[in-house]
Amino acid sequence: MELLDSYQTIIIKLAGKHLYNSNIVKISNTIFVKEIFKGAKNNDKTNQRVLSVIGNDDLMKATGYELIDQVGFDYVDIEKLSDSWRFERTKSAYCVPANLEQLNKY
Repeated sequence: MELLDSYQTIIIKLAGKHLYNSNIVKISNTIFVKEIFKGAKNNDKTNQRVLSVIGNDDLMKATGYELIDQVGFDYVDIEKLSDSWRFERTKSAYCVPANLEQLNKY
């Protein structure tokens, strides 16, 4: 945890070290409890909250997309594991209640 607390690494890299030769998929955008239902809107893409999907396995990511859709959120595929830093704490896209258009600005 010290490596995370001191910003020397990011979660997905730390997981990769512990899960050597594993497929990793991270679905993230920390959502405060009071905002969960406000952002979940199946039929309103304009105001629908988006979650990032980061991973190295397309089949596993597709399962994540289905889950995200079922609970009423939209998603954006962050294709490179190395780009997951944008969704870590203290970064611009962390805890941001954004739709797809807004999140693409980060």
